[in-house]
Amino acid sequence: MFEKFTELAINTVYDAQNCALKLGSPEVYVEHLFCAIVNNAKGISLRMFRNAGLDSEKAEEEIKNYISPTNKSYVVIPFNNDFKALLKQTLDLATKSGNSNILYEHLFLALLNAKNPNVQEILEKYDFDIFKSKDILERLVQ
Repeated sequence: MFEKFTELAINTVYDAQNCALKLGSPEVYVEHLFCAIVNNAKGISLRMFRNAGLDSEKAEEEIKNYISPTNKSYVVIPFNNDFKALLKQTLDLATKSGNSNILYEHLFLALLNAKNPNVQEILEKYDFDIFKSKDILERLVQ
């Protein structure tokens, strides 16, 4: 599945897995992807997060409020069903926009479209402009 992903998109997915490992999660959740998206932001995406006062440390602290760690240690952590659905949406977004590759921006846009209540709550807490960001991301991927 990852053969169509750009290097930055692949790194972002791996960072989500690493975040899940670091936080002791049994699965990789959409919230971990949020943390990875903030961590890998560059250019316009980075400016969006900076304008909201969000950085990777704050994102990680925020998601700890929603995900309980386990006492088990894992070598490989599977994606949960919501994360898998989001990856499918990412592929659909790339196809609709006529891109042969899946970009970081597709992941970010799929995250915003997924309406994960935890991620939405965090973004709202920081006054992150979801609608404006979606509009900008949609224009970037076209």
